[in-house]
Amino acid sequence: MTQQDALLDNLARRFEHMGSSVYGVTNVVNASPLYAALSLGAAQDRETLSLLLYADQRQQLGNLLFGAVHYLLLGGIQHPIAEYFASLNSAPHPPDDAYPLFQAFCREYADAIRALVNTRSVQTNEVRRCACWIPAFVMLAQRTGQPLALVEMGSSAGLNLLFRHYGYHYSDGRKTGDLQSPIQLACEVRGDKPPPLAEALPAVVSQIGIDLNPVNLHDPDTVRWLRALVWPEHRDRAALLDRALTVAAGHSLEVISGNALDVLPDVLANTPRDAALCIFHSYTLVYFSKDERNALAQLLLTHSAHRPVYRLSMEWLAGQDGPQIELHSYLNGETQMELLAYAESHGRWIEWLA
Repeated sequence: MTQQDALLDNLARRFEHMGSSVYGVTNVVNASPLYAALSLGAAQDRETLSLLLYADQRQQLGNLLFGAVHYLLLGGIQHPIAEYFASLNSAPHPPDDAYPLFQAFCREYADAIRALVNTRSVQTNEVRRCACWIPAFVMLAQRTGQPLALVEMGSSAGLNLLFRHYGYHYSDGRKTGDLQSPIQLACEVRGDKPPPLAEALPAVVSQIGIDLNPVNLHDPDTVRWLRALVWPEHRDRAALLDRALTVAAGHSLEVISGNALDVLPDVLANTPRDAALCIFHSYTLVYFSKDERNALAQLLLTHSAHRPVYRLSMEWLAGQDGPQIELHSYLNGETQMELLAYAESHGRWIEWLA
């Protein structure tokens, strides 16, 4: 078996899994019937899978491939497959017979798709996750008695850095944030421990984002890519993204381009000293190798010799049953980890544990 054959076999297994367990009915709220059908079709179609041979295999390759097709359709390409996309058609066709048209589209626009999947990355900006960040930020501010200096890894367009400009409504009746904002986020509280909240959000003295390829909100092309990564049936997510982009237009966001391991030392060294230094990230470490994760931990551990460093993570890593919010504290060269909460991947609910 050649290396290419082995890679195609692996891609087929990944798309089979995505079709049944990621986009499929078991995911319910976050399901995409269209992408589920296309994934199962692609798992049997080595010609289409070959478009991904030179893409970064650490990427969510289903989202990357379907995002590329969605991007081209949003750009105005006319093709019968568009009739199956709820984002492009108010009454989309059922997905059962979509695959032959999808396959035809991929053949016709193979060069354009290959260029996209080889150069773009999956970098969604789910602002609804901010509803799960708020209790963690409140807890950290209360524990340290300091304002926050925030650094977000994998910040995409940086929309989560604007969390102070959104309103939050929790199912236990509590509200916080900017209740006049066009972004009002609802979050169900599960379990018997109420998440820590405060009437006023924690003070933030500095905030900066880091991303390999920051989304330039003034570039219509990159904004279209951001929209293309929203699954077609998820009209609420698309509408929320559009409102967040409107809010972002009125603010200045700093998102540095580069590998976090390369740029973090300078960023950390230049954050205000009279604040709790907090790095946070969601669905970012999944793209890190084991060595890169170890290097990140060592970097923060080394920096903690000069000041405490806190890292808040919302990740769903291998071996975990679902997304977890964790606090990693780096204090005087030692590390502590606390499991703070379980959460829905897009922030629709939180179960506080700490």
